[in-house]
Amino acid sequence: MNVYKIVKKTFLPAGLVLAVLLACIVPEFGIKMKSTIDQNIFIVIVFVVCGIQTSLSDLHITKKSLFFLVCGGILTLFLCPLFAWGITLLLGLASLQAAGLIVAAAAPPTLSSGIVMTETAGGNHVTAIAITMLYNLAAVFTIPVVLAFAIASDAGINTNPWNMLKKLFLLVVLPFAAGFVFKTLIRMKKSPSWLSFVSSFAVIALILFFFSASSDKMKAISAMVLLKGFIASIIIHFACMASFWYGAKALKLPVEECKAYLFTAASKTLTIALTTLAIIGAGDGDAVAPCIIFYFFQMIFDSFLAAKMGLSGKENPAEQTAKG
Repeated sequence: MNVYKIVKKTFLPAGLVLAVLLACIVPEFGIKMKSTIDQNIFIVIVFVVCGIQTSLSDLHITKKSLFFLVCGGILTLFLCPLFAWGITLLLGLASLQAAGLIVAAAAPPTLSSGIVMTETAGGNHVTAIAITMLYNLAAVFTIPVVLAFAIASDAGINTNPWNMLKKLFLLVVLPFAAGFVFKTLIRMKKSPSWLSFVSSFAVIALILFFFSASSDKMKAISAMVLLKGFIASIIIHFACMASFWYGAKALKLPVEECKAYLFTAASKTLTIALTTLAIIGAGDGDAVAPCIIFYFFQMIFDSFLAAKMGLSGKENPAEQTAKG
């Protein structure tokens, strides 16, 4: 692996760690930046880039996989956040902390890393692209409905579904469409690889803004709350991955498609999770911290598993984990 690929792969996770550290050590910097630059600008940048990077020619759905694609959407966009809601009740998490985990679970697949991990594991990247595109667009409509039901009204946040739908449309769908139309008009065949750094930088900036504005609250979060968030993340992510893997196997889909669902459909994007938290007025440390924990666990575990499956060519992820 050359230096560029290493930098590209580690830029986002390393940047997130640095943003959190900077927010804790010098929160004034992030607070000043947030007061100077509207955070919505960075959200728009992410989805304009996503639109530019999207190619409809990659979208291919077979009749055999259509049924599972629909079932998978119901699983990841409806059942997963409801399962997360139950886990937060079981662990006794406070309202805002529970909201962070539920929002993370309600988010659609990652915009790029799930596809990369699918390719690393030897999966079908075309299926991964179809899952990513369709589930992200569907999430704009499912998130308001799910959160209005699952997040407690006493959390001090706005879960009005119409308000969420309107803002998600303005911050996600329109920028995405603008990026895609721009790419089409200039007849761009392939988007430049450096664009991924632009969207990653925008996500890092959002983390810096959120954490700096709530640095005092972040420092007050107990180790027990962080531990509960980590345990909940493990349970939710493992349950989602297992459901997709064994569901796809039960329908006798090719192993390459099984891997696409495992690493793409079971993943959750941090960008839309953070956007949603900002929309509902929960963009402070108590709610953001569980999202970060969930995302980092997902990235680390999935990267390890994808590499193991890609190297050995084994089919069962459970076997890979046990032998690792």
